[in-house]
Amino acid sequence: MKMLEDLPRTARLENSDVVIENVHDPNRCLGTSCPVHNRSNHHMRTWPQNLRTDWGKPFMERICPHGVGHPDPDDPYADQTHGCDGCCAPPRPQPVSRSEFRRMKAQGADPLPPLADLEKDMIPMTDCIPGEFYRVQARNFSYALCMEDKSFNGIRHKWGNTFIDTEFHWDTGAPHGTVKPLQRIELTALTSPSLMAMLATLMEELEDA
Repeated sequence: MKMLEDLPRTARLENSDVVIENVHDPNRCLGTSCPVHNRSNHHMRTWPQNLRTDWGKPFMERICPHGVGHPDPDDPYADQTHGCDGCCAPPRPQPVSRSEFRRMKAQGADPLPPLADLEKDMIPMTDCIPGEFYRVQARNFSYALCMEDKSFNGIRHKWGNTFIDTEFHWDTGAPHGTVKPLQRIELTALTSPSLMAMLATLMEELEDA
């Protein structure tokens, strides 16, 4: 007599009418991401799944609105090398105005992606704009101004002192790259006689919102 876990299983692919057979036991992927049993909340979830069996080991892909197949992020066996049209890159947070940023924080909403997504949502150094203000993950500050050399200046508090500190973009590499810019905050109609005064004003408004 066959045990329950040995019986054939079927599963319907997400956003598809296709039903696949001989699906593995759900206990095998318990606690891990799985494109069949434990789908994560990635940005491709609304795209139809497609099981590829024509290229080595079978793997799951998602078909974007342009008809291009992209490896399903939940399939650890999917080959990430593919004919990509750019759709599989997670959408980057859009710039947010100071007023909108403060309004969302006041309502308890987070205008930034989850902390677990910081790495892939980091704005690369080539896309950072000198003179623009960013919400960042850094060693000593959470908000910083991008400078001409792509370094970042923010206000640091240490041992009762407050001063401007400089850190460098993560893309600079170890050991100096410590800043991960996450989202640009538009500085409309903001003028100040000094960098310290400008940063202090922004820090007070945004962090106390």
